[in-house]
Amino acid sequence: MIFDLVLKIFIFIFLGFCFGKIKIKKVNLESFTHAIINFFIYFVFPLFIFLVIWKNESEISLVVNIFLIVTGVILGGAFFSFCLAFVFKKSFREICLPIMFMNSGYLAIPVNTLLWGEKGCEYAVIYDIAMGLIMYTLGIFLVSKRKDFKQILKMPIIYAAGIGVFLNYINISTPEYVQNFYQIIKTVIFPSILFLVGYQLSLVKFPTHLFKITGVGIILRMVGGGFVAYLLSSLFHLPREILPVMIISSTMPSAVTTYILAKKYHGAIDYTASMVIFSTLVSLLMIPIIASFF
Repeated sequence: MIFDLVLKIFIFIFLGFCFGKIKIKKVNLESFTHAIINFFIYFVFPLFIFLVIWKNESEISLVVNIFLIVTGVILGGAFFSFCLAFVFKKSFREICLPIMFMNSGYLAIPVNTLLWGEKGCEYAVIYDIAMGLIMYTLGIFLVSKRKDFKQILKMPIIYAAGIGVFLNYINISTPEYVQNFYQIIKTVIFPSILFLVGYQLSLVKFPTHLFKITGVGIILRMVGGGFVAYLLSSLFHLPREILPVMIISSTMPSAVTTYILAKKYHGAIDYTASMVIFSTLVSLLMIPIIASFF
């Protein structure tokens, strides 16, 4: 199952890579890429979060605890990123995204469902919601050159999440056509981003020093994230059934959506793309090892 998921990821990346190698005259691919990125940030992602929150049926106390753990893991990633930036003399703003934010959706949800069943899926979905909200608020604040809270207020994902919470709270059931549209969005969103990552890689010639910083970044993202999740889960005395989901989700490879934000806010695009690809490869080994402990 894990191998199949990772294989699908690399198929879409490969297609994007091949597309980038095709020379198309009189077509401004860079402008087209920016248009697609804005479409994802200002429409697709907010709509996805809205639908997920509206559909969720979990208890408030459980949601709060998971949100606190996700916040701690992400802040731990920010600390690791600061250390990495200091050692390699890089800008924190440019390299923090792929260490702080993990692939908690496209990879973590099906893996947790496979390993822990319906409950594993439920906890993984809550984890993904929390990660998405923090990435499109705190994440954008950290990577934007203008440290202005207005940047956060401009993000439609905040209002989409609020409306989703309201509809969930007043117990309005999601219509069937909304359920169907949610499935379409879920099917299209991640392959499209992976395609963009592959396209970016087609423009890159990796310098030698990139492999070293990528290797350290992967350790900080996956091993560091899992360690912080274990400490926080123990601190909150979470039920035994939730603990493995928190750890598995926190050791996931870099989120493919970090590439979208790195592209939009002029981060280290080459580094982010390489973190996404190589950390996903490492997950083939990491996930089974961690799962064997539970």
